[in-house]
Amino acid sequence: MLLISPTSYSSASVALRLLTDAAARQSSPATGTQFKGLTGTSNSASLKIAIPSNDTKIILSLAAAEQAYGSDSFLMQTARGRADEVQITTSTTPSDKASYKLKILQQLEKDMVGDPDFMAALKAGKVKVLTADEVPELNFQPMVSFTMFKNGSTVGSGGFTPAGFNHEQLNKWESTRGQAVLGEAYAYYDKSV
Repeated sequence: MLLISPTSYSSASVALRLLTDAAARQSSPATGTQFKGLTGTSNSASLKIAIPSNDTKIILSLAAAEQAYGSDSFLMQTARGRADEVQITTSTTPSDKASYKLKILQQLEKDMVGDPDFMAALKAGKVKVLTADEVPELNFQPMVSFTMFKNGSTVGSGGFTPAGFNHEQLNKWESTRGQAVLGEAYAYYDKSV
């Protein structure tokens, strides 16, 4: 069973956006997603860190995770007492933006099926996709995705979006744009067109 905390995104198509910088890791969460299946009671105080070869995942002890994200973060509230290590998954906007944007459009075809106006704009070729760096006014804060481990076994997973995303700007655009946030992308069409 999947537990999702309330979100202030106006579109149901919000997907996991993954952590890309250390500053975002220290922010408190605005939203969270937690998967059930959480068990265990001990907490690790070691500070071991394994740096992955492909820079997309990092394993932290709970003490290191607390140091990086803060003791009151969604991550720590979820993992404390359940896990002794967490694996943090990271992602950045791909260097091949054209291919990435095409994949976003393909994903929107699946995700936005319940929004007939968005689907009509999508089929008419009116939806524009911008990567996070192309929309600085939204101050994208990448989603932090994590998997919890206890004695080497997976005990649960979840994710949260650190505070900082400019929901106010997104809400201002809502009156003139059909829009969706998906991954490291912002997709929209002008409602007046």
